[in-house]
Amino acid sequence: MRQAATLAKQYEDAGNLVKTRQMLELILKLSPEVKGVRAKIKQLDEEMLSANELAAEVDSSRGWSQPVAAVFKGQPFRIQSAGDYRFVTSLPVGPSGFSVADAARDMAAGLPCGALIGVIGPVTEGGKKPKPGKPFLVGTGGTITPRETGLLFLKINAPAGHKNNGRLKVQMTGNVRKP
Repeated sequence: MRQAATLAKQYEDAGNLVKTRQMLELILKLSPEVKGVRAKIKQLDEEMLSANELAAEVDSSRGWSQPVAAVFKGQPFRIQSAGDYRFVTSLPVGPSGFSVADAARDMAAGLPCGALIGVIGPVTEGGKKPKPGKPFLVGTGGTITPRETGLLFLKINAPAGHKNNGRLKVQMTGNVRKP
């Protein structure tokens, strides 16, 4: 137990917070009653979520952006968005509303029209074209824990043919890297 605690401290001193957290989790598995370990894990989580600040802008007139960040399976990050844009469309709409047939071109089904949404595109392997994940609501932001490692793309959930204009500013922290 002491060796695990010493190793956790050495990882923390070296700045490797992920390994520090792993060692503390191991200590909890071996001896759940050790005092202060849960609080230290919570402190490390907050510290990791506050690090690695990245900024991006989302052009509301475009579809899926260039990737704004690399994200990692099971490693949370925070995202916050701010700003206003003008939602403009003069598209004919039938009784079914806007098309949601293809999230790459159309609106993403089940997400609010006009909201900031994201998708994680897995990293390509051997020239294969990867299938992107399911679009999710970003809105004004929150903490996101990806289900896969990949690149984060953002856009406004709007029908193909919209004429939106304006930009949203996005700040990300935590387990994110430049794409």
